[in-house]
Amino acid sequence: MPVFRVSLLLFSMILGSTFAVEALAGIKTNYWAIWDKSNESNSRSIDHSQFDRLLHSYVVVNHPSGINRFRYGDVSAGDSKTLDRYIAKMARIDPRDYRRQEQKAYWINLYNGLVIQIVLRQ
Repeated sequence: MPVFRVSLLLFSMILGSTFAVEALAGIKTNYWAIWDKSNESNSRSIDHSQFDRLLHSYVVVNHPSGINRFRYGDVSAGDSKTLDRYIAKMARIDPRDYRRQEQKAYWINLYNGLVIQIVLRQ
């Protein structure tokens, strides 16, 4: 087994056992009840079309590895600015005003958009 794999395996085992010990020790977390709110009667959807167009333009879905890839190096300056506007628009939304299912899509898309933005800026 190559050294890198052995090191990665050992790191994973140590990290995993650390989390297990912490869980058994009863480490307290900060629960934010503010995010429990939702409006299940709100049938409106949050518009993610800007982000969806970006994904359709730059995600490679039939990669030989079987893993979808994002073509960071090909993102145009205009599309990068569109992503910035999308994230700014999402930041102005209070997801608690929407149904739980809509909130889930909001958080997943916002997270992925922010990750792409960070990579593009690097």
